[in-house]
Amino acid sequence: MKQKFKADAAIFIDAAYLDRTGKGLSQFFSNNVLGHPLPKADFGTFINSIAFQMGFEPGERNIMVYLTREGREEKFTFCTPSDLAEEFHDNCYRDSMGQFIFWSLPTLGHDTSCNAALELAQFLCTEEKTSLAALIVDLNECPPRSVENLATIKETQFISFSMNPKDGETFPNFRHEELGHSLLNSFGITPKDLK
Repeated sequence: MKQKFKADAAIFIDAAYLDRTGKGLSQFFSNNVLGHPLPKADFGTFINSIAFQMGFEPGERNIMVYLTREGREEKFTFCTPSDLAEEFHDNCYRDSMGQFIFWSLPTLGHDTSCNAALELAQFLCTEEKTSLAALIVDLNECPPRSVENLATIKETQFISFSMNPKDGETFPNFRHEELGHSLLNSFGITPKDLK
């Protein structure tokens, strides 16, 4: 996992949390808003939207994306591509926002995927001196100590993506962004669909 370049930012994703949230959002909009099933979300559109919410404009950059997963979680159910081991691990995706480099890391039963994401973020942001990092993790499910440890890393600005607007108050050391915006975009849902 040794990088040969300086990443411009990092994104740490708890795969179980993202899959649960994406699946729930799809079901809600299918049943309660649109009245018909949604197609699978496009992960490329999703990660591009996350980068935009982080503050990036189109351009050349390298963004590392780390997905932590417990051993039984092998595939996303809400999007394509979906295979966490075969289609994500050690792969790259390039679009207008730059190059995304993916690592899909199983916890092998030693930890929860949410806590593993935070511990990985703490280690890599400290070692690599990452200036900007996104957390797609339910911080409410993580041990308070792991959350507090991230807040001590002054060199990194952390952005927490979640569906809970109160997280901005609960975790004041992190900038808060709505995860739903990028997910809706990845499903192809436009403001017109919400009227």
